[in-house]
Amino acid sequence: MRALPCLLLLTLLPATHQSDLRILDTPQGTTHPEPCAITCAGVSRHSDNVSRWKTIDRNGEKKASKWVEFGDCGVVIDPVVTVTVAGNPPSAHYTRNMCPSVFIWSVQMGQVYVYSDGPFTGAEAEKNECDVYWSAFGYIC
Repeated sequence: MRALPCLLLLTLLPATHQSDLRILDTPQGTTHPEPCAITCAGVSRHSDNVSRWKTIDRNGEKKASKWVEFGDCGVVIDPVVTVTVAGNPPSAHYTRNMCPSVFIWSVQMGQVYVYSDGPFTGAEAEKNECDVYWSAFGYIC
């Protein structure tokens, strides 16, 4: 009979466990209560119809640029965002297509704007099937 309350307690304990995610700072310099912190991640594909790669001119150099959408994460302030880019492997090879490293130019509510580090065009990014892998760490309350 004593085992039943212990079993019930062990069953309910994981449901009350709070997130281990701690966000120490945000772009706005504010934080929210720890239970509100979330991690949201995804891939913005090269073939995405909402936001395709484009070519911009930055100080006379062609750069590939792209808006990456993460509005479905539901964050209430601009999150901490990380991005990286990888090309899909060509069908006959095991190496990935070359893609540029990218900078984050702007983080706005629900989206981040990235552009290539070196000379690279939007057409090259699409041809090389460069997908943007992203993670956003923010607050939902």
